[in-house]
Amino acid sequence: MIQPTVSTPRTVLGNFAPDERQTPAKSLLTSLEAGAKVAPIFSTPPEIDSALRPAHERARNLLSVMARSGLPMMRKLVCLFAMGAVAAGLAGCGKKEQVDPYTKATLREATYGEVVSEGFMYKIVNPQIVDTLGNFVVVRQGNLTAFITANNIANQVGKLGEMSNLAFNVVKRFRPMVYFQCTSVVSPKDSVLCSSEKPMAFPRTADAATFAPPADYTDVAMTELRYDDTGGLQAMVGKKFSTRAKLVRVEGDSAAVWMLEGDKPCPSPYLRTPQRVTVTKFRVKTPRPSLEIVMRMLAKTETDFVGGFTFATVEPLPARAENQICGTVEVGYVRFLETVYMR
Repeated sequence: MIQPTVSTPRTVLGNFAPDERQTPAKSLLTSLEAGAKVAPIFSTPPEIDSALRPAHERARNLLSVMARSGLPMMRKLVCLFAMGAVAAGLAGCGKKEQVDPYTKATLREATYGEVVSEGFMYKIVNPQIVDTLGNFVVVRQGNLTAFITANNIANQVGKLGEMSNLAFNVVKRFRPMVYFQCTSVVSPKDSVLCSSEKPMAFPRTADAATFAPPADYTDVAMTELRYDDTGGLQAMVGKKFSTRAKLVRVEGDSAAVWMLEGDKPCPSPYLRTPQRVTVTKFRVKTPRPSLEIVMRMLAKTETDFVGGFTFATVEPLPARAENQICGTVEVGYVRFLETVYMR
């Protein structure tokens, strides 16, 4: 007689019986308990400093002892993660401290190379800012001025508030002139990154001590020019002149922002009454931004215009009689301190 087979009931978890359900953690610990050789979970990174290597090895040995200790699986897992955190911390301790690639220097030291910096990378701290416009910040130290440039840097610097406590991380460039290309600006409370991806127009420059105007420029004194000399003014159209004049910023003039004026009145041979004696005036055609900012520096420092211009147009006689303005000129070059800037 065949005896019926009675099956022993098993508790099933999902699709597995308890003895069939294997997890990665259990498989790993079972291998460790069985003394199987497995790849080390933590290896000593090569960059670990020699002083930290013994501590790192002790952490590995402790992990091996833990695996053979017969601790419950959950406690082993907790210890496993704890050892991982310790090893990661030790590895981080071996990393070298990051070094600032920018060499601290004054504007003069950076300009003349008195402080050596690899890659011409400088940190110019608290320079005297003369003015800002578009892609330019003009800084000054004594009689030395320089351009710090980046796309829309004037707006970026304006966001940082007070300009007397800024540091500029820059790279010194040599063409078409010596200038500093800015990568970032840092204030005590904030910082901004700067880009120079878009092209920028620079003025040509020359040393003022050795500069001589081109041969096609003629020296002329402002007192030699009169607003009521129609024939004389018309003969000047299209010609180039070098002069010294007072630079005036005019807010109410619809045709120009800048005006050149003679340093003293020029009496007219035709109108000798004291009421009609006036200085010679010229409207200045709006220059490109790289010269515009030089004009602004002249005005801010109350420095005379010393430069050259091309006589562009003569004002109609009724307008000249009303405002005593001779006509419009276009600036060709202008001097500021030790530098001459040219179109």
